Amino acid sequence: MTTANTATFHPFPHLPAELRARIWELTVEPRVVEVRVLYHRPSPTNVEGSEPVVKWPPQTRYLCSPTPAPAQLQTCREAREHLTTCPNAVYRFEKAFSELAGTPYNGLDFVSEGGPQQERYAWFNFDYDMLSIGKTDLHEFRAIAYQIRRLRLRRVISDEGY
Repeated sequence: MTTANTATFHPFPHLPAELRARIWELTVEPRVVEVRVLYHRPSPTNVEGSEPVVKWPPQTRYLCSPTPAPAQLQTCREAREHLTTCPNAVYRFEKAFSELAGTPYNGLDFVSEGGPQQERYAWFNFDYDMLSIGKTDLHEFRAIAYQIRRLRLRRVISDEGY
């Protein structure tokens, strides 16, 4: 009869891959992810001609989320790959909400003219995370409404109009 030595410590990288994956999944907790749809109207330009005309560029819509990426996705490549691409992961994060930015903006982050533009998104788990939209109008989220399971919003309820 052999006895197991329970005093042996196995470093995390030496554990079986299935056990490491399960440990990464167990570290995930439901989060409140703040997402706002904001508008930006660039400055008008003067159009030269017989009469001075002010031309307003189209208003652009863009995504803003102050919520940082989940810590698990920032820890190491193995955790990030498992929690974002593994089809049988219990907790799976997605790059979400980039479709909320409208034309002519095409989901790109607002930066000053001439600067680089990047796709804007928030890491979100549609099964466990709660979406907080603050005072943003609900119609802004119509394109993804069918995916949202948990929603938090902030509204002022008033009796003044009644």
